[in-house]
Amino acid sequence: MLYIDRSPKVFETIVSHLKGYYCVPKSSEEFVYMLLDASYYHLPRLMHQLANSEIFMRIGNSSFRIPRNIFSNPGDTPNFFTLGFTAFFGSEIETTRRKAFIRPPPLAPPTVPNRSGDLFSELLAVLQGSPVNVRDHEHRRMLVRECRYYRFRNLEQRLIEHQIIVNRARQSEEILLNLEDIKDQHLSVTDNKGGLATVLFYKRPFVDTMLRELVFQIKGDEQVVLVKSAEAGSSWEVIFFDSAKEKLKSIQLVLIDKFQVRLSTGQKGYLVNVDDASISVNGSYIDPRVDALGTTPDSYGGSMQEDVESAGTSGSRKRPRSAPVRSGPIQLIVNQSQWRMKLFGDGQAMFELLTAESISGQRYKNKMRKFL
Repeated sequence: MLYIDRSPKVFETIVSHLKGYYCVPKSSEEFVYMLLDASYYHLPRLMHQLANSEIFMRIGNSSFRIPRNIFSNPGDTPNFFTLGFTAFFGSEIETTRRKAFIRPPPLAPPTVPNRSGDLFSELLAVLQGSPVNVRDHEHRRMLVRECRYYRFRNLEQRLIEHQIIVNRARQSEEILLNLEDIKDQHLSVTDNKGGLATVLFYKRPFVDTMLRELVFQIKGDEQVVLVKSAEAGSSWEVIFFDSAKEKLKSIQLVLIDKFQVRLSTGQKGYLVNVDDASISVNGSYIDPRVDALGTTPDSYGGSMQEDVESAGTSGSRKRPRSAPVRSGPIQLIVNQSQWRMKLFGDGQAMFELLTAESISGQRYKNKMRKFL
């Protein structure tokens, strides 16, 4: 009997399997050919072995043989491979078992053409125990994006930007995260009975075993504005924009639904505690606790008296006038900042600013402009 439409090489592998040898495909194409021929020759033991063997996948321009035991960390399974690969090929195996096909249905080798094989190779190395080698911020962003695509949730939390900080003054441990990397459902608070203030805590899913005080960072795109009116004794307020505004809305819903806590609001935005904050404005640090703020010349981007050429023959310049104290309303555009959220026993919460780099005035905005 001639089987002119079957692969001789794969048939040799199947004969080795029938002799008792453990046969492993070498590529995603060979895996599919062995699976089809095992179905064609009605070899249920080989079909079961293939269904539970390593995962063979072509990603981008590279072929990968992925051991199933690398998905042992909590959160890394179920994932793109264990769900998609097993569900698709498992269903095909069961179908061919139930029905007597003259020829098995055609199957294409599993491929993921729209992802990077190089990035997946790096993720695979980390899953197999190699150290994380992140070259720069953009490289980290791409690795995290790939983790989210493949549903490697444990690995994603290990790769996101974060710092674990021991704060001796507060006798606590803090975790610093970018605002967009916070998972709302993993926020927590401690018991604050008696009206004593506490803070928001966080534990990274699948990675951390203990709660830490949450410090979150907001970077770039002018998503934060600090304002203070000209009235004596007025409080500082913060206004959020764009993605920071949307993310903090979702956190606020968690605070209300889960902890019955509401954020304190002012006339323009949320009230903010700046008592211990370090704030730089146009490169100079200010004390946000005083009502009238006067620092160095050109602070806040105002029109300070420029040096003028002396009319005398000596060619010397006059000394610049000292900067006047600014007592009007203050509005600071924040470039990057770090925050903590303070909660009180009466069900109120307030943002606490820790540090911020900001600008004020169009002069300093223009100074930061970059050419294309």
